[in-house]
Amino acid sequence: MNIMKKRVSPEEVFTPRSHDLNQKTYAERPTLESRLRRALSGHKYIILYGESGNGKTWLYKRVFQASKIQFEVINLAKMYNEGSLNAVLLAKAGDLGASIINSEKKEFDIGLRPGGFGGGYKDTIEYKSMPSAPLELLASQMYIKSGGDMSVLVLDNFEQIVDSQDFIRQIASLIISADDEFVARNKIKIVIVGTPTNIRDMISKVSNATTISNRVVEIPEVARLELAEARHIMSQGFENYLNLTYVIDKNALYKTIAYKTDRIAQHVQELCLKIAQNAVENNRLVTDKVVIEAEREWMEETLSADLAVVESLMNSQRTKVGRKNQVIYCLGMMDLEDFNHHQVEKQLRSTFPVEQELNLNIPQTLAGFCKADTPLIRKTGARGSRYRFCSPKMKMVIRTRLKLASDNSVIRAS
Repeated sequence: MNIMKKRVSPEEVFTPRSHDLNQKTYAERPTLESRLRRALSGHKYIILYGESGNGKTWLYKRVFQASKIQFEVINLAKMYNEGSLNAVLLAKAGDLGASIINSEKKEFDIGLRPGGFGGGYKDTIEYKSMPSAPLELLASQMYIKSGGDMSVLVLDNFEQIVDSQDFIRQIASLIISADDEFVARNKIKIVIVGTPTNIRDMISKVSNATTISNRVVEIPEVARLELAEARHIMSQGFENYLNLTYVIDKNALYKTIAYKTDRIAQHVQELCLKIAQNAVENNRLVTDKVVIEAEREWMEETLSADLAVVESLMNSQRTKVGRKNQVIYCLGMMDLEDFNHHQVEKQLRSTFPVEQELNLNIPQTLAGFCKADTPLIRKTGARGSRYRFCSPKMKMVIRTRLKLASDNSVIRAS
């Protein structure tokens, strides 16, 4: 008897906003996974960083689950509600079953009984206090939960506390003052996760830089996917799980998705989900119409706010040259995470007809984009000589919503 295999839905295959690891469309990242595993075997605090949407959460969950490591995640944004890192650690310990209030009763002889009869009347007062070492209390609970095996405490969303020097100082204090022997005995590792590229520098500035450097190890940046990794997500989802049929050039579609999403893992998943949903409603056929409609929905739901930012920086009127528009268009074409003004100028000169001796004033234009009310790019690097998009979504907007007209002017795509 033949039993038909139940088809999975697009929502089961592509899960762009899920915190749970989706094995169906997880793209293995061997180098990063290996570096994280090696760091876990050491004795230092670990920093894992990368732009939002690049897959940091899925990466560490993949490594932990593959190695059968128990882990607990703390959202550092909770420091604002709880008031301190210690309070957040205590709350997590309480969630794991720890008693976070120490109670001690003392008996006192207060003399005569009420009414003046007899003597030796005693009363009892109960004193309550908070534990003095919240990390140690939490580590003990994690040790119990893991059955005595290694466990990991993830301090996530570091970017949420960068405006508070006090909170960063508390992270630094944790790194410096934690009882190393106790932490080692309880087999706990600590991983700090966030988007800033300079997490270690931020922590060092509020503490002893040498001590922090000796106690912390950074994993290489969790950057956008390699092209092969992005294609793996697409082929696994569209072909292996959903069994979609292509009426258009499959390879051209994969290149388009990779380019328009800038290979940001979350956005690859988002656009693929829209395409899959539309294709399923179209008898599981992937056509030009399906892709166009999916892109439109993805843009409206994901990139509308960023489109407004890009448009606000463009020339308000169609000028003869439209240099700002040309620079914006070329920024979208950059295939580098970080770039300098020489690379932008080279891209512009190869894209638009420009006289070789003409001064294009690229540094000034880029500086203006950095200083805008809502900046398009920000400076990076030790000397601030390189640039990076403030949000990868702004590059996606440029790639999907701007195009060249027949006269080489930059216009909004219809």
